Amino acid sequence: MGVDADNIGDLWVRGDRGGQGICTPSAAEALHGRLGAVREVEIRCESRPVEQLQQPVQRSVRTLQTVEASCRLDAIASAGFGLSRAKIVTHVKAGRLRLNWGNVRQASRELVVGDRLQLQDRGSVEVLSLTRTKRERWRVELRRS
Repeated sequence: MGVDADNIGDLWVRGDRGGQGICTPSAAEALHGRLGAVREVEIRCESRPVEQLQQPVQRSVRTLQTVEASCRLDAIASAGFGLSRAKIVTHVKAGRLRLNWGNVRQASRELVVGDRLQLQDRGSVEVLSLTRTKRERWRVELRRS
């Protein structure tokens, strides 16, 4: 629609009531009153103050405990997101999984307490604690949001 993607922030859908988003003031001026389409749905852009926006629904925060053989990123992400390790590796290679807001290219990287994983369209997982078990495995406590 003629606006640089760097000027557009988060966008969210409000069910059948349209969508909302955050952008820079210059992008808001450029988009206000314009008509366009997202896929086959016609849209009309309207500039509003931030106070009038309805916040997107927040994911519920859950605490998980799991026992893993190692502290590898793929093992912990697999437990936290409920995906297979192979799928986690695919997401890592595609750049869809981030560690502490940075790109990560090795699924074998060891995680430490405080590390935060973000998986595109799936939320985030934070490592709360790592403790060694009697059987030389790792008890991992995670916060999923």
